[in-house]
Amino acid sequence: MNTRSRLPTFLCGFFLGGAFVVAALFGINALLRSLADDGMKGRFDRLRPEMTRDEVTVIMGSAGQRLDEFRLPQRTGHEMEYCVAQRIGAAYFIYWDAFPAVGLIAAFDTRDRLIYKASGGT
Repeated sequence: MNTRSRLPTFLCGFFLGGAFVVAALFGINALLRSLADDGMKGRFDRLRPEMTRDEVTVIMGSAGQRLDEFRLPQRTGHEMEYCVAQRIGAAYFIYWDAFPAVGLIAAFDTRDRLIYKASGGT
């Protein structure tokens, strides 16, 4: 068998192997994201309006970072969330990092009750 007849077999194996590696990396990334979503994001989804800050802290598992203004990791694509946050008259916000470049934020009124929540990032 000469070298020319082996080349197509080699190239086919090379590209199939590369495709397998890429698919495996995408699968690992999806798994890591789902694990993160089942954690912080899953707990965040359980938050309901009128919950107290203490109830929110118990569900989220941490107090989060207190902010005076609404802030997500990326503003572009989340203009509606920013618009709502400006109009609700929140006294303060609590922010959590859920996954790299994904943020979770909850707005509270002066009675320490949840009035709005949003998530977003890149």
